[in-house]
Amino acid sequence: MKIYERLLKVRKSQQKTQPPFAEELGVSLATYKNYERGITELPLSIAVIICTNFKISPSWLMLGVGNMIEINTLEIIEKSVLDIRKIISEYGLITTPTQEAKIVKYVVEERFDGVEMNSKKIIRLIEIME
Repeated sequence: MKIYERLLKVRKSQQKTQPPFAEELGVSLATYKNYERGITELPLSIAVIICTNFKISPSWLMLGVGNMIEINTLEIIEKSVLDIRKIISEYGLITTPTQEAKIVKYVVEERFDGVEMNSKKIIRLIEIME
């Protein structure tokens, strides 16, 4: 996938049409269209804006390496632990530390793969592990 194809993917992931996306980047619509068509090379300054504003991985945008979304490992682990503990507490579920660790591991792995782990899925996972 070429950089202009990844640029299109970013815009679509934000559910935006070209005019508002171009405006957010501070470029004219014509200039943006040229980036997205691969006619004009995407300047590094615009790539930085895209990566910063939309939490896009710079290595993915520029090189096509890794995931599109910038993944913050510590945030994913923290959110997973907090979500699981909240559900265990709210629903009065009982788990051993080993079960909880396995649940956290599974939820973190799923989130790294881009799978949204909502309350229903986590509850079902806990029930299976009991």
